[in-house]
Amino acid sequence: MKRITEPHREPSEDIDVLLMSRDEVLRHLQNNDFYQALMIAPLWKYFCTH
Repeated sequence: MKRITEPHREPSEDIDVLLMSRDEVLRHLQNNDFYQALMIAPLWKYFCTH
């Protein structure tokens, strides 16, 4: 994985971008390491359909 472009942030945003493998993302989901439903729901949908 590689970053294609730099993030386009609003001046008030404080966001970190982390590149993870598919296995790392799944492990974080299974360990409940993510807290926002807007992030969790599409990730689970992806893993349930692929």
